[in-house]
Amino acid sequence: MSTQTPQRDPWAPIVRLVGWLDRRNGRDQQEISMRLLKLVEEAGEVAQAYIGTVGQNPRKGVTHTREDVADELCDVIITAMVALVSIAEGNPDDILAAKLAKVEKRAARTEEPFPPRGGHDATCAYVSGMTSRCTCSDGGAR
Repeated sequence: MSTQTPQRDPWAPIVRLVGWLDRRNGRDQQEISMRLLKLVEEAGEVAQAYIGTVGQNPRKGVTHTREDVADELCDVIITAMVALVSIAEGNPDDILAAKLAKVEKRAARTEEPFPPRGGHDATCAYVSGMTSRCTCSDGGAR
């Protein structure tokens, strides 16, 4: 699987799709609601495809591939981008970049305490306020 960033602007076709939807359906509150609900529908199709990859439904067995799941995930991404362009006040690329930076910053925090399942033990230095890190016997690595 490639982890390279695509070189072309993914927003250009999304803006064209939003323009097409706006010409066909308008962009009133009802239409915005439908675009947001479409995202939920697409997420359900991801779940359905994934369930089909593991054969969880004994009546149906294995019905989908990982490629099917990836295809459905792309539908979710496209639908979310359409919804963002439809509802955003401002440049959607800037909005997404700001959100990604915020999530990256949150993920990069290494000093957050991670309590073990069931809570900290009585000797944990975090609970006593002596440190900002969990010192439970299992290291709190959860």
